[in-house]
Amino acid sequence: MITLPENLEHPHRAAIFRSTEAGWSVLFGELHEGKVRILDTKVFQAPSDPARAGENNLADHEGPTGEIDLWLEANGNPQVLVLLPAAQTISRVLHLNDAETEEQVDQELRLSAESHLLGGAPAHRVGMAAIHAREGQPRQGVLVSWPATSTVVPPSPREGIYYVPDTAALLGMLPMQPCSDALIHAEHSSNSVAIVLDSSSGLLVRSTREPMEGTRDWKDSILRTVMETAVAGHESTEQIQRLRAELDTRLDSEIRGSEGEEVLLIPESARRHLERITTGAGDEHWWKSWGLSVGALLANAGNLRPLTRLQLTRKAEILGPVATVARTFSSMQVMVMVLVAAFIAATFIPIFSAWIRLSVVQGKVDDRQALEATLADFEQQQGIYREMAGRAWPMTKLLGDLANCIPLGIQADTIMINEGDSVVLRGRAGRFQGISPVELISEAMERMESTQIFGDINYTSDPVDNSGLIQFSITATVREPYKYVRNFVQDFAKTPHVEIRYPHAFEDEEKEETEEVDQLESVEEVPATELASAKAEADPARADVAASAPARSARETGSGFAGEPARSPERARTPGTATAGAPARAAGRSSGLGAGGQGGNTPARRSEQTAARSSTGLAPIPDSLTDNEIAAMSRAELLEATSRNAKARQRNDLDEETSERLRIDFKRLLEATRNASG
Repeated sequence: MITLPENLEHPHRAAIFRSTEAGWSVLFGELHEGKVRILDTKVFQAPSDPARAGENNLADHEGPTGEIDLWLEANGNPQVLVLLPAAQTISRVLHLNDAETEEQVDQELRLSAESHLLGGAPAHRVGMAAIHAREGQPRQGVLVSWPATSTVVPPSPREGIYYVPDTAALLGMLPMQPCSDALIHAEHSSNSVAIVLDSSSGLLVRSTREPMEGTRDWKDSILRTVMETAVAGHESTEQIQRLRAELDTRLDSEIRGSEGEEVLLIPESARRHLERITTGAGDEHWWKSWGLSVGALLANAGNLRPLTRLQLTRKAEILGPVATVARTFSSMQVMVMVLVAAFIAATFIPIFSAWIRLSVVQGKVDDRQALEATLADFEQQQGIYREMAGRAWPMTKLLGDLANCIPLGIQADTIMINEGDSVVLRGRAGRFQGISPVELISEAMERMESTQIFGDINYTSDPVDNSGLIQFSITATVREPYKYVRNFVQDFAKTPHVEIRYPHAFEDEEKEETEEVDQLESVEEVPATELASAKAEADPARADVAASAPARSARETGSGFAGEPARSPERARTPGTATAGAPARAAGRSSGLGAGGQGGNTPARRSEQTAARSSTGLAPIPDSLTDNEIAAMSRAELLEATSRNAKARQRNDLDEETSERLRIDFKRLLEATRNASG
């Protein structure tokens, strides 16, 4: 047989159903090791109620499962195949070229099938298969289509049911050797005629519908269909006449034997081979009833299997999430829409989000410029902390943090910082402004705790001595050495400790220096002839302010601060250098403190400072620097040049031209230093 596989690894089992006027007939068989074994044959009667004619597969059993489903479950749920009458299908033979590989044959068959189908049937109702090369015949393929307008009632509501055309079942019974004969199956109830003609030029396959009123008309219709098929296959006249004579005699006997309901003609060579390889079959009458089902079983197990996989409805694909997304985005239209949406989102969403954030900030903040200045100050402090983070412990920062926590009235004698261990502060505490020593020590511990830099704070103290002082020792661990201090007053990187302890003195000094800078800037608008007189008038006033400011601040703070040495009238403070300059000014003030709270800005003190400067010699007058030279200098070099200029301007032997040049150079250096600090 053409489709008979010789060595299957496992038995191939299938149940072939066929619709009859009485209901459904089913053949259950298996194919293994080149043999066909008939396991069971059964007929299921249709319901007697005409209203249930379309439900002939159901019986009155428990639940929705019908009699056919129970029978299938009892036999291990085999593959279900349903025979399709020839009147519902279209069959064609496609001529193929000899190819080296089966893959090339399949490709050529698919191309030929597309040119013949032209969209006449859906993909799940089309089957095509290449027939093995037969002796003396060209390579051919068979194409079967089942139009979507043709419907049938399945024997069971279960899924996985396939449909087999009559022509595919006839091809399954065709012998390998050419027999120059015809395989015919005709069914009077459906007016179907299926023909497989084994001619000298190859196989001829046809499935058609022929209206037949009586027995004689039925025979004539079958003969006419066979003759038309032979003529279309370019058979010779002698061959056509011989075939007609043989069929005329056989059709008479077949129609009489089946009472005009069904005709199945199988060549004698094919029937002998079928009887030889089949076990469990019956006599000649059995083959007329079940022979087509055996052919469907053989076709389903061999190379004609694609012809037996037609489906009534398209099987729903179960896709995962990834496959569903891939299928969705495989459409060009969907892909273009997604790209356009992504472009719009990437372009306008950031703008809209920024506008929303700005609106929220403007709604919450009254003074946005002040907030920006504060954030800029935060960034400056963060930069300082990042630089300090490169060390194991920021000793300088810890000393500054600890100093900011010591209130007035406590004198620190010893500060020990052990890297990775603890901090020890030893000192003396006395009554200050009505606050007891114990309260001062408690305030120091509270300040250390509030910074969140120190933890596990403990202290020990001695009794009060005769002078009213308490010797104490505070120990603490460093919890977060790089803690970001949000309070600017407690941050040594923002405000030095000396300015925190003596704030009013520095307020007067800032005012004084601001006035000096304003006066220096206004000099450019004053004629040179009026410069000397203006400076002479301004010097006494500034001297009085400088002399009275420290004493006034000392009285306000009650800290015993007296003042500081007199400074040059032209001296201007460089912005951005509060941290570096404040300790120097504090040192100057500390050196001027004396007994009885007398300041160091007395005439005797100024005389001593003048004598000290005279003993060291006059400061040299620096040369003027070009703009390019100033632009190339670093901040340290700018500070050094500004210092040399300030020392030279303190000389008393300067003429007006030199003094003016030094003033202009000082202003240029001061501006460059400000830019470098920013």
